[in-house]
Amino acid sequence: MKSQTLLVIVICGFLAINSTNLVFADSSPVIISQVELDSQFVFYPDNQTCTSPPQIGFINNCLTNLEPNHKVRCMYFIGSDCEPIHQYTSGTNNNCFDSTSAIGAPQWFDMYNTQNKIIQIHIYNITIQKGDRFWGREGVLPSMLSLDPNQKCTYGFNPVDEPLSLDQTNMSMTVSYTYDGKNYTISSPQLTDVYNDSRTWQYDGNKWVFSEQNTAVVPEFPLSIPVLLIGITSLVIFSKIRLKM
Repeated sequence: MKSQTLLVIVICGFLAINSTNLVFADSSPVIISQVELDSQFVFYPDNQTCTSPPQIGFINNCLTNLEPNHKVRCMYFIGSDCEPIHQYTSGTNNNCFDSTSAIGAPQWFDMYNTQNKIIQIHIYNITIQKGDRFWGREGVLPSMLSLDPNQKCTYGFNPVDEPLSLDQTNMSMTVSYTYDGKNYTISSPQLTDVYNDSRTWQYDGNKWVFSEQNTAVVPEFPLSIPVLLIGITSLVIFSKIRLKM
């Protein structure tokens, strides 16, 4: 009897300790799972000649002092020096808003369907914060997004007359959407990425980690939590029955 009671206490304690770290799918069907703030530079081939130092009006301008043994492509933008160009990458092959458009941007974030079923959400707002300050709002018309079970999609920030659209320090993204008659707001934490490489910020179901793209896997919570709760309930009932006997 004592051993059964002790087991119940241990399991309940484990659940209480970890409940603050777990994402319950029912609380937010879709979450932000990956963020890229600073993709890798675009390099010229080693055997290609480019103009360094760069000059206004030259097509093949490059910078050789940014990456050892690499020629980084650069371009002049309004009111700036020759700025390094970043690669267009993507977390997925699925565009969140237009499946017919090419996916890819220097900066982007992924959204992830935590449910084990097809869902359709109505996205009506995307905002960006820098620290505690409002940075800007994306010009997104209210639109429907359909995601297969545990599917992801990518939303990219395309630059206009600039190498990068967003700052690279203390940035967070917020998406507001409606699903099944309820309004949800999901956000990433404040993130910083100034490393010009293929690493991204990724949510692994417990915490955000900075690692190579698409390496963190978000666990599927909808089944594991109910199973654990059912197990605890069964143990409590079984203990009460033994006590009456």
